[in-house]
Amino acid sequence: MPQPHKEKLTFAASAAANHHRMEGVRDFPDLRCVKINVCFQSLRTLVRLDSCAKLQQEIYVFEGKRRMLRQLTADDSETLRVFWAEALRSAPEYFLLTEAELSAIPESSFRNGIENGQYIGAFDKDEELVGFVIARRGSVERLRHTADIGPLYVQERSQGQGIGRVLMENVCERLKADGLLQAELTVDASNHRAVTLYKSLGFVEFGLRTRSVIVEQNARNDLMMMIAFDGTTLETPLF
Repeated sequence: MPQPHKEKLTFAASAAANHHRMEGVRDFPDLRCVKINVCFQSLRTLVRLDSCAKLQQEIYVFEGKRRMLRQLTADDSETLRVFWAEALRSAPEYFLLTEAELSAIPESSFRNGIENGQYIGAFDKDEELVGFVIARRGSVERLRHTADIGPLYVQERSQGQGIGRVLMENVCERLKADGLLQAELTVDASNHRAVTLYKSLGFVEFGLRTRSVIVEQNARNDLMMMIAFDGTTLETPLF
């Protein structure tokens, strides 16, 4: 099997400025992709750059299928809200919020969340949103070193292509670059494939929250996991 091309390119391209549960990804094959960083800086320039202060995108090719990752902005609010609502209708068990609760969030609050968190979207070749992940940094001084990650979701027809893995890698890279020391997430204890993915990315278990949520009168347990970005060795619990 051919190995992925590992060269990383950064260039400017013409373009228009176009506690959480971790669920929604069921298949996690080995990632085989090409990664290209794209910085949108001008509508007319196409030049190679060493760095770019503008909106940065990462383009991946999964076995011939083009996928783009980028930081979502407040301008993506409607797109994200519609996609999230569709996900809640098709896979409500993967989220903490209900569709009614999502709809009740004021637009100003929703946009503010996007602007102040790490909201990463995955898009297909037609620039349609196919998945997303969210990370929120601690809001008070003594929690500014850590972040909560979640939700993570990839629509069903786009699963099995490594998108969930790349979304997680991307958000962790951004958190580390922002100087955070660690990140935490919770996942349904019965979601073994998701747990396997997170462990492969360096997350370790540190607790179990019994009867964490009740979905349609069914109690579910959440596994708590964390990752350190500074090389600190994290101890796993004894249970």
